[in-house]
Amino acid sequence: MESRIWINVTTSISWNGPVVGIVRTEQEIVRQFLKLYPEKVRLCEFASDGFYAVDVEDYKQVLDGNSFVRKAKKSQRNTEPKNVFSLSKNEFIQRLIKHKNNGDLLLHLIPKPLRKYAKRFGLSFNKNLQKQQKNTKSINMSIFERGDVFLTAGADWNCGMTQFLWDIKDKKGIKIVTLCYDLIPIKYPQYTCPGIDFGFKEFILESSQVSDVMLTISSCSETDLKKYLSFTGSNIPYIKKIELGSYKPNKSQGEVRAAVGAIAEGDFILYVSSVERRKNHEILYKAYHRLLEQGKTYLPKLVFVGMKGWYVEELINDIKLDPLTQEHIVMLGR
Repeated sequence: MESRIWINVTTSISWNGPVVGIVRTEQEIVRQFLKLYPEKVRLCEFASDGFYAVDVEDYKQVLDGNSFVRKAKKSQRNTEPKNVFSLSKNEFIQRLIKHKNNGDLLLHLIPKPLRKYAKRFGLSFNKNLQKQQKNTKSINMSIFERGDVFLTAGADWNCGMTQFLWDIKDKKGIKIVTLCYDLIPIKYPQYTCPGIDFGFKEFILESSQVSDVMLTISSCSETDLKKYLSFTGSNIPYIKKIELGSYKPNKSQGEVRAAVGAIAEGDFILYVSSVERRKNHEILYKAYHRLLEQGKTYLPKLVFVGMKGWYVEELINDIKLDPLTQEHIVMLGR
């Protein structure tokens, strides 16, 4: 059988907000691969119990700018029933055996509302056994065949997927290609969500161990990745820098808002990005404030286009209330 290219689309089918960089990149990778290798490309998603195929026709909703709605019949997953009363006698016995092996049988038999009190008296899960169970549990990988290639370019540090890539690599013999956008959570954790740095470090190190190829989107990211892997003593796989593409949408007449049209009549600087602390909005705002304070009022309008991110409320208020910059900085949102 000819090898297939499996593209992980977990991030983009789970995303419900306005499209951001990583989501757009995942979508465009699929779009272009479908043009280049329509017979080879397959799409998949990651769930807690393994990997499942995503119908290409279903995914085209995402490429058309709509939310993902599964039209094709959903894969049957081996999920464990949550309602204990729906289990057969044999299933119930098997569940008890599993909890006994995990070392948490006694805690499992205690009703959930009372478990927090039981823990106060010393009853707890056997964490070592539980970890072993987690690392050795059977996952669904039936969609893969030997010789396939698995490409993932999403926000994979959020879902704990990388630990399972070892299974599909070892048992299915497939090639793993991962994408590293940047190392900001490691280099500058103060500009990201609290706590992301720990999970992100684990994600980068696991990716480096299991990947046949790691892609980066810039020379800076490539250098940072190699330095970090060398510093930690981790495996350094083949690393390849790629360039993100861009495209110009077809221009439509009569769809320009009045606020946008007024800006376009004069000189302006356009900055398109989510407003976040790790971006340069604050630096640009302070630069404009200083120039205006010095009496240099002939400045092009500074136009920010992008959704509001985390921890930027004070910055946005400063920009809106600053009398020096009010006429010079425009925030158009999305």
